[in-house]
Amino acid sequence: MTLVPTQVGVMWPSSHLMHFNSNTGVGQITTVLDATGEQCAYVGRVLWNDRGTHTVGSSSVIHTHTWASTWANGASTFDVGIQDVATGAGPAAQPDGTFDVKGTFTGGDGSVVSVNFSAFPMTTGSKSIAQGDLIAVVFDFTNRAGSDSIQLNRLTTNTFLHTSLVNTNLGGAGWAAIGPGSCPNIIIVADDGAIGTFDFSTPGCYWGASTFKSGDAADEFALMFQLPWSGKIDALWAAFSYNSTTSDGTISLYTDPLGTPTVVSGASKSFLAETTMRASALTPVLSIFTLPSEVAVSHGVSYALGLKATGAGNLGLHTWQLSNANFRSILDGGTTLERRSRTGSAAFGSASTTFIPMMGVRYSSLHDAGGGGGGGLLVNPGMRGGMI
Repeated sequence: MTLVPTQVGVMWPSSHLMHFNSNTGVGQITTVLDATGEQCAYVGRVLWNDRGTHTVGSSSVIHTHTWASTWANGASTFDVGIQDVATGAGPAAQPDGTFDVKGTFTGGDGSVVSVNFSAFPMTTGSKSIAQGDLIAVVFDFTNRAGSDSIQLNRLTTNTFLHTSLVNTNLGGAGWAAIGPGSCPNIIIVADDGAIGTFDFSTPGCYWGASTFKSGDAADEFALMFQLPWSGKIDALWAAFSYNSTTSDGTISLYTDPLGTPTVVSGASKSFLAETTMRASALTPVLSIFTLPSEVAVSHGVSYALGLKATGAGNLGLHTWQLSNANFRSILDGGTTLERRSRTGSAAFGSASTTFIPMMGVRYSSLHDAGGGGGGGLLVNPGMRGGMI
């Protein structure tokens, strides 16, 4: 095997970066449905965690994140399901108006959850969906009673990362695309348990942050993972916010994170908050820490990439929050991904499999031939790929 340089590098996990806007950070915004007939559609091409074809029918569930909602009146009804995308003249990427599969929900049934994850089981119809099929996941407020309202939470993103979109039909105005920079927030669990989302979109998640400073009970948070390929890296990266000019820290790559964590030689960088782009408690900065020289890494080894606070100001390490640990299979790294924390030099503990830190490494060289059955496919059959 020969190491081949990747020139500008391959960021990994790339799934953590696909909709991150390095200028304004990641934001949340809602579509409010509060009148009979109002609709929202998430439109995109399906990405399955196994790249296959799956049936979405009466054993399937559509997951999303809902914001401040009221769902209490028994006369309210709400349909959620999948439609084709219309091919005739009209607004771009509008649904065709016919549900191939759907579930119908009634006010007070607990289906719409306020400021949390909502799960919508399908009850009628069936649709075979192949990898890359263009579909619309449609939310249709068929009857609004009382003060019920539904807020669908999606994310803002960089406008040029635009392979899926959000459409709304509000107030009888007809379908209108919200436009680039608005990212669908969806997970589809098929009848056979396969997990899907829209390619280059947000997998049914919510954004949060692990906030910590020197002297806290946990002063270092980390992403634990396994790499898909052996090769060399030349940088570490993380998306985090700085509370003040005393928000100093160190980012390091460790082996044996659950035993005796040991910094990989050459894979650690300290930083001062004064040298960063901004000091804000709310806005994450995508920080890339270039290493002095390339560092060898291996497939199948458990690593932890830790962000340690060394100053009095807070660091806020930004994370995906998933409603189910199984949904990690749609992210690079799959079910090897965990959030860990520690104090001092102890082993990393406090595992979370639903809060996944937004951080990773940059490959600078990859082997031109692999052994052991293909490397990354064994680790993560749902990988999206390696480039941004």
